[in-house]
Amino acid sequence: MKPVISLILILLTLGILSVASLGSEPAWTYEVPSKGQQFGLPSWQILPMSERCPTDVTVQVPYQGQGQSYCQIRYGQSTLARVAMVLDRASDGEITLYVDVNRNRKIEPGERQTSVNGLWNIELPVSLDSQDKRTLVCRFSQLLGTLSARAEGYIEGKLPIGTQRVAARRVDADANGQFADLADRIWLDLNADGQWDALNEQFTVRPILTLPSGRYAVAADRLGQSLVFRKLEGTGVVVLVPRVEDKGASIQSITASLIGKDGGAFALRGGRSELSIPVGQYRIYSLVVVARSGKRGQAWEYVFNYEGGRTYRWFDLKRNSRLEINPLDHLDLVAEGLGKTCQPGRTLSVKPVVFTGDGLRMNACTASSTGQDATQAYVDLLDAKGKVLASQSSGFA
Repeated sequence: MKPVISLILILLTLGILSVASLGSEPAWTYEVPSKGQQFGLPSWQILPMSERCPTDVTVQVPYQGQGQSYCQIRYGQSTLARVAMVLDRASDGEITLYVDVNRNRKIEPGERQTSVNGLWNIELPVSLDSQDKRTLVCRFSQLLGTLSARAEGYIEGKLPIGTQRVAARRVDADANGQFADLADRIWLDLNADGQWDALNEQFTVRPILTLPSGRYAVAADRLGQSLVFRKLEGTGVVVLVPRVEDKGASIQSITASLIGKDGGAFALRGGRSELSIPVGQYRIYSLVVVARSGKRGQAWEYVFNYEGGRTYRWFDLKRNSRLEINPLDHLDLVAEGLGKTCQPGRTLSVKPVVFTGDGLRMNACTASSTGQDATQAYVDLLDAKGKVLASQSSGFA
């Protein structure tokens, strides 16, 4: 029995060492290189500015300048509130920048940013469930009167590609706090020489990449914590076919983001847009739509995100198949807070909420021409014959 017991102990020990070895693999980390050693520096992105303060932003600072410009950007996890910025311009040309870094929709005295050599380095959280922060660099052009931003640093780690473990870096090229957009970059030290060849080792984020060792399906998460390359097993084509029942409405633009069961994220932009991606199961987890209604004429931007609590659909993409997805079918208007009974003559308070058929909740609505948030929804109460019984405006959740 002793040799058997010894063999079991040896196998258990090897198993423990094996697990420890796997667990010791360093996770993906965010790195900001020292000055003079910038890496894969992305280009500056001009930020849209407005002379009007967003209606849901409260200003708690006394402006010193003669004019202000306001900006809002989406940064990091899509469910986070947008980041509001204010440029306070003095008559002598001096610029003061305030940034709502805690995203509470308030411009507070402690959020005044300090400029170093004409640049503001701003640390912003990227998700709700962690304290991870990324650095966003902003600059103002006196000549052009524009505010621009770029991402600082990169995500670094290692991943298996074929028989190798390859050092990799991911760069946020469009300064939105995410790393899986088409403009973003993946750097791979394929020859393991510790150098980064911009010509042969830099790739844009795509569902499929061709490397010297073969073609790979790329599963890249949006926040930079997971990157997987696997040998391509086949592809299919996903087609975005947005349709609405309202004949008087027209879709101006649309962006749908898909996530696979393996964690890979992809985006389709524009009606009838097509994307060849690896076979697998996918669901929609965010949606941005700009639509114009013939009734009111104004074009509006609607933002939908999945916030849990509702079921969603998995779309099965098979090899060499063509899968059409309409992300706007089965829109559901829900009256939250609706009581079980209401007495005649009494006011019934409800909160209108819109969900898509994939469980995404509408959490932002903006007039696209002005960039101002829509704080009201117009609700008509109809009878069975379509006659308007009452009309009311309401805050929109």
